[in-house]
Amino acid sequence: SFCISDTATHGANYPSYTATTCTVFGEAGHRYTRLCVDLDDCTPTRQLIYFDLSSPNVPIEDAAWTDGTDVEAVDNAASCRVTSLGVTTGSNATPAPITLTLWFKFHIYQCTVVPAATSTAYSCTPTIIGQDCSSTDTKMMLENTDANGVIFVDVWFDADGNNFKVASACIPNS
Repeated sequence: SFCISDTATHGANYPSYTATTCTVFGEAGHRYTRLCVDLDDCTPTRQLIYFDLSSPNVPIEDAAWTDGTDVEAVDNAASCRVTSLGVTTGSNATPAPITLTLWFKFHIYQCTVVPAATSTAYSCTPTIIGQDCSSTDTKMMLENTDANGVIFVDVWFDADGNNFKVASACIPNS
């Protein structure tokens, strides 16, 4: 079913809603079990339905609906690109290459740094090595296949004109 705000404008012949109310983007609405899209009676001609990616294989009840009249489908991939991955070393460094792999917005990015000095920031420009549509998590894997240990005091990436940094992590006791 679809939850359409009571303040939304849609055609006069839009299918009847059920008696059940719902909330869409903080506004009161009504639950509809059918969608109607056309030029006359079932306007607007562009309607947006929102999916919940955290619930795969489950029909969504009360999916959010909005008027899509002003929405254009444009390629804005450049605005959501990861531009750098990075780490800052602590008291230990290594001459071995460290592979950084980031899962972000369904893409997998990867590049390599050689953190040879202590207390130094290292960054690299990643390339997209694949896609992962099964995970919406943003996570970074650090891989060191050398026997020399390295200590990092932070890990980060830059994307969408923003810097995302982790300065500490919680590791399970078990």
